[in-house]
Amino acid sequence: MEKSIDLSERYTPVQSIMIYLNKNSNQYSSKQYYLESHDILIDKDGSSILLEGKPLRRSTLINLTKGLQAQTTKELQCKGIIPKNLIYFRQEIGNNRIIWFVPERKHNLFFTKDLNIPNGQAYTPALIFALQGQELSVFAKKGNRKPELKTKLFHAPFHNIHDDGKVCLGNAKLPDDKLHFVEEIIKAWEKVFWASEFSHLLGKNPIKSNLNTLYKSLIGSGRKFPCAELLPSTEVSTVEELLNAN
Repeated sequence: MEKSIDLSERYTPVQSIMIYLNKNSNQYSSKQYYLESHDILIDKDGSSILLEGKPLRRSTLINLTKGLQAQTTKELQCKGIIPKNLIYFRQEIGNNRIIWFVPERKHNLFFTKDLNIPNGQAYTPALIFALQGQELSVFAKKGNRKPELKTKLFHAPFHNIHDDGKVCLGNAKLPDDKLHFVEEIIKAWEKVFWASEFSHLLGKNPIKSNLNTLYKSLIGSGRKFPCAELLPSTEVSTVEELLNAN
């Protein structure tokens, strides 16, 4: 037999929700419910009195649901000191937002056979990743200094990226959305991005010259990515705009 929990020491009842089931509902039809809320009055003796009911407002139900979700959702947090490459993070139920910076460095790049570009290591420019919920966006920047609000953004010089920076990951298996350490989330999403095959352009050419020709010359060469090739981002032009974007 389960032990009952005494909540009276920590909590005071303020409202009760009554759920009514339509009597005509059955196993063959969708069940219809009516929800009613009752304020609770505590009299001078400490007894609870259930007051007259009134239809439960939709806004009240939404706020209640959000509150319950917040109590059961793991808090987004860092393992220790805030990572140096972290620019911004915000927790919202089912819609966490994390923005981070990756300096220019070599990466293993994979391409589909149709592109006729060999797989291999090549330098990429400094990048800014933005994760919102389960949607990843990527932008490029010039230089290796940590971005500031007025830092200008450029189109990420890769295939599979829309003009607004959103990444198409195809059938790639996305990271577990139950991860709650920022470092783990960043690592998992970067792994998915770099492990995916670049296949085709999803918008305008992201650089001044031919993207395929450029990567053919960079793979295995050890040469730095020529940042003079980068084109300014047309939809999100600065880090500040990225932070304020939906």
